[in-house]
Amino acid sequence: MVETSTSSSRISFELRVHECWRERNYEGVRTIADQGMEAARNAGDEEAWWNLLFIRAQSLRETNDFQECATDAQKLQEHPLTASSPGLEARVSTLLSAARHGCGRLQEAITEARRAVEAANRDSTVAEVRIDALQALIAALAESGHIQDAWRHCRTVSELLTASVNPQTAGKANWVIGNVAFLRGKLDDAVAYHRKAASELSPMNDLQLWARFNRASAHMRLAAGLAGEETLEFIDRAEIAESIVQGGGAEQLQLNITRAHWLLVEGRSHDAAVMLQTICQSTEPLATHTTAEAHVLLGEALHQQGQTAQGIKEITIGEALFRDAGADHRAKLAQETIDKLRAS
Repeated sequence: MVETSTSSSRISFELRVHECWRERNYEGVRTIADQGMEAARNAGDEEAWWNLLFIRAQSLRETNDFQECATDAQKLQEHPLTASSPGLEARVSTLLSAARHGCGRLQEAITEARRAVEAANRDSTVAEVRIDALQALIAALAESGHIQDAWRHCRTVSELLTASVNPQTAGKANWVIGNVAFLRGKLDDAVAYHRKAASELSPMNDLQLWARFNRASAHMRLAAGLAGEETLEFIDRAEIAESIVQGGGAEQLQLNITRAHWLLVEGRSHDAAVMLQTICQSTEPLATHTTAEAHVLLGEALHQQGQTAQGIKEITIGEALFRDAGADHRAKLAQETIDKLRAS
């Protein structure tokens, strides 16, 4: 009777934590997961402990608590249950790659994502697991400047997007493929992939993901020099969605960087500089490469206002941060900008 009661208690924890997950109550996920993990460990139920820790780590990723997410993912990676299944190995390494990426540790993110892809290739039962692993690898490679390698994996993902794949999974895949197409300068293809992603990702299913997609798409368009009405619509949708979900401070700062970038492209350098100075002075933790981008944009805004010396100083900070993050390609671009400003 005691054993049955204990088992029922652990099932109750798992049901409650998944209910919080569905409601996007990530603080509730962590609180209940912590309680359930203690009960599972006391009862010797390692499978329940693993499941609760995994969803706890996922909740940390969703709230941009990447360092703690990485700590949890490493615990999962070291657990014997993970080693017993290629599918579980792939999921954990994909999660750890995302956490490393979020911390700005891009080379480590690539290493973990390659490990995830290798594990997923040994377990062909669930296509989504392989797609997720490839997406993590593509994102880390692209951010690090390995564009052709990223595109090679994009072609693999495209082959996996059959009619049986969940639309949400397909939407995220087309999103990342579009990102790489932007970086390759294939603007028509990039816009087409992002439009397809927009049709597959539903704000009704995941409003926070919808906000992130619209912000990211606007970001890629601006980097490619596309600042038209459609780009502004992506920013507006992201801001509306973010105001509803009220995500973390880091999410809002990233959105503010995108809005500031749009202001800069529109020639409103003063307004852009005001926003970017606030962002660069914020104590809210951002990924190293994201902070670098804010400093580079601030430098460009200051240059447009005739404050070239101060602008160079900000871009130099950004260049160093890009190198710290392992984003050598972007660091090189920042250095080229510095050289041009010094020569002008």
